[in-house]
Amino acid sequence: MVMDKNSMKYLIERILEYAGEAIVESNNDMTDSFLQGKRLAYTEILDVIQIELKANGESLEEYGMDIEKINNDDYIVEWSLASEMTANNKE
Repeated sequence: MVMDKNSMKYLIERILEYAGEAIVESNNDMTDSFLQGKRLAYTEILDVIQIELKANGESLEEYGMDIEKINNDDYIVEWSLASEMTANNKE
């Protein structure tokens, strides 16, 4: 199955949303190894996506994967919260 750009962008948006939630959860309890592992897992997923997009000559910015921003926890959390608010307003 080959995904089109819009499907891939949507998938990345969803991963960023969950990554933001994982960051907030892990920051709230730095002693919970499960939450720390969940945060690390999302970081690894985002890294793989970045690598694959770059390897295929895609613009990271077009997919919301700007390296400087995506490696910043505050950016991911803010993006996640904004995305969640937008989704709630559509309902």
